Amino acid sequence: MFLPVLLFTLAFLGGPAHANDDVAGILDDLTSDSAPCAGEIDGLDAAVAADARDLRARRARGVCRYRLGRLEMAWDDLLVGLDRTASEPQALVVGAILAARRGDGDQAATWLGQARRAAGPDHPQVQRGEIVVLGASGSLPEAWQKLDAALESTDEDPVLRVAATELVALDPDNATPRARAAIGRRVQTVTRHNRASSWLNGGQPAACLHEADNALSEADPADTGAILALHELAWRCAVAAGQVGPATRHLKTLGRDATSRLPPGAMIAHVRLMRDAGQASTALKMLRLVKVSSDVDRRDVATLKVGLYESTGDLDAALAAASDDASPVRRATLAKALVAAGRTVDAVALLDRTCPAMEGVDARTCKDWQLRLQRSLPDR
Repeated sequence: MFLPVLLFTLAFLGGPAHANDDVAGILDDLTSDSAPCAGEIDGLDAAVAADARDLRARRARGVCRYRLGRLEMAWDDLLVGLDRTASEPQALVVGAILAARRGDGDQAATWLGQARRAAGPDHPQVQRGEIVVLGASGSLPEAWQKLDAALESTDEDPVLRVAATELVALDPDNATPRARAAIGRRVQTVTRHNRASSWLNGGQPAACLHEADNALSEADPADTGAILALHELAWRCAVAAGQVGPATRHLKTLGRDATSRLPPGAMIAHVRLMRDAGQASTALKMLRLVKVSSDVDRRDVATLKVGLYESTGDLDAALAAASDDASPVRRATLAKALVAAGRTVDAVALLDRTCPAMEGVDARTCKDWQLRLQRSLPDR
């Protein structure tokens, strides 16, 4: 049975743990809600199903499965994916750790050597592999000594904190004070991330934002992965809470490149917040960053684009953006703006393809209006 993260924290930090803790359970607890790869499993499964010869996908899925505590499944992937051309240090190190845990010292040494040649002996992943493979092979006192030295020399690199978690799973009774402190910081960051996620999932986005912001204020600056995950969570919570200022602040921290992997629905909701706050120009810029993934997204983006161009006074751009994907109501509103600007001909042409997209009373009202506008035009 996997121990909840809180019980593990109390047992480990409060004194020796005598339960049969396993790395699978501990990693599962520490990463279940916050592991960046948790949302990638479906895509990796699809990639492997589409092409069983895609070794990169097999290696990526193996690493992700390991992080989620699915050790046997991770081994199956890495046994296939780690050929002689593999050069990703993390995949090679995870394979070496799993091999050592299975008692296959030769295979562990092969993959660890491959990682060392690919990334160099000072790479944090290589150091992690050497430490955990050493412990899994039975040399626990030496492994603890090497871990303490690595934590000291790297100023607690986040990868070495992972190594501390893995080593304590192998030898919980003999963890050093330095390792206890390192893993305690890691557990607290993940625990607070999970608590914030629970607030969001429970329909309390403002509480989620508050928790995530507090966690960020206390996070170790070196733990860049955890910090980025917290910023992304805080952004989602701020958007859900309708707080445009905090949402924009966290999005700026994540950076433009991050927008390609953010949920398009939340991005679109953020655009609406900006629009409602009178930030039409900024909203337009952000709208261009939305990666559409469904028909609903496409229609939302098209509709927003028309309205935002109209808000900025660029009726030409709004008219050009008024495709059939934009909502008929939004297009009809643009037609009113065109009439007000003395562009009745453009309004009539727009309504000609907008009214048929409406239904019932709205369609008849739209058509009547179009006919009145057409009759008002001078004879040509």
